[in-house]
Amino acid sequence: MEPDGQPRKKRFIPAGKPTLRGADGSPPPWAIGVMIAVIGAVGFIFMIGQWSPGFIRTYVPFGDTDYFWIGLIFLPMVALIVLAAANKLFELYRAQSWSQTTGKVVRSGMETRRHRFAGEPERVENVPAVEYEFMALGSKVRGSRIGIGDDSGGENAEATLARYPVGTAVTVYYDPKDPTHCVLERGGPKGLTAGGCIGALIEVVIFFGAVYWLIVHGPAFIDARFPKAKSSIVILAGAIGLVLLMFFVSARRYSKRAANWPSVRGKIVSSDVESYLKWVDHRQVTFYRPAVEFAYTVHGLDYRSNQIKVGLEVSGSQDYAAKLAAKYPAEFAPPNSWVGPRNKAE
Repeated sequence: MEPDGQPRKKRFIPAGKPTLRGADGSPPPWAIGVMIAVIGAVGFIFMIGQWSPGFIRTYVPFGDTDYFWIGLIFLPMVALIVLAAANKLFELYRAQSWSQTTGKVVRSGMETRRHRFAGEPERVENVPAVEYEFMALGSKVRGSRIGIGDDSGGENAEATLARYPVGTAVTVYYDPKDPTHCVLERGGPKGLTAGGCIGALIEVVIFFGAVYWLIVHGPAFIDARFPKAKSSIVILAGAIGLVLLMFFVSARRYSKRAANWPSVRGKIVSSDVESYLKWVDHRQVTFYRPAVEFAYTVHGLDYRSNQIKVGLEVSGSQDYAAKLAAKYPAEFAPPNSWVGPRNKAE
C-alpha cells in the first residue's frame, strides 16, 4: 500500500537481466569477444570439415569420431557457462576494493518480471526489488542492485526484503570510477563466493574430464568385459539413462515437497489463450496454452504467477487451452492456490 492508502501499482519488467553483464547491464566487452571467437572457431572448423575432412581426421583429437562433432555443437554453451562463472569471480574480486558509504532505502517490495523468448510461452517470476540512494563524488546516486549475484527471488525473496525496509540506513559499496555500479552486499547472496565460483569451475573441469575418459578409455573398458557389446552404443545409452534418472529423481522430490505446500486465497487477474511456436520434426508447430495469471498475498507481499500445474507445461490444441482457461475466468478466486517456491495454481 502507498502512504495515502491507495493500492500500490505493480511495476512490470519485460525481460530479465543477462547472465554476463557490465556496469550498464550489458555483457562485458571481453566476454562478447570471447564468445564471438568461440562461435567463429566452431563455424570455421565445420567449414574445414566440409572442404578437407582428411585434415580434421588427421590433426584434430577425435576428429574421426562423432564425439568430436557433437562436442563442437555444445562448445558455445559450455563456453557461456565458463564465462559466466569467470565473470562473477572477477566481479567478486574487483568489488573487494570498492569504496563504501551510507545510503538509505527509498523503495522496497516484490516486483513481477516477465520473460518471453522467441517461440516460448511467457514466464512470470517474483523478485525482491530494492532501490537506495547515496552520495558519491558530490552527487546523489540511486542504485537497485542488491548483490554481485542478482537475487532471483524464490525462497530468499521475503528474507531479502525484510533486511531492507524503506527508510533503513544501509552500507553501499560502489566503484569509485563509476558510482552507478553499486551493491548492498559486496559478497553476493549466500553461496556466491570466490571459493564457490572456483568450485563450480573445478566441477566443470571434472565433468569434462570424465567425458574425456569415457571417450578415450570407455570403449576398451567395455570391450574387455563385454566382447559382444557395441561400446559406443553402451556408453551413449548409459549416459542418456543416467541423465534421465537424475531428472526423474529431481522431479519426484519436487512433487513430494509440493504436496506439503500451504495454501492461500488468490485472484485470477487475466485469463486468455496464448499461442507459440515449437520445432517438431524439423518444422514449426503452433501450440496453445491457457494464459491464466493469478495474484495472491503472503506475509504482506504481493505475488503473481501464471503456472497452473506443478512442474508441467500445460499446452495442446486451441480447444483444449480454451476449455482450461474457461475454468479460471478473470476475477474468479480459486479455492486452493498452492504457494511454494515456484508459485503454482494447482
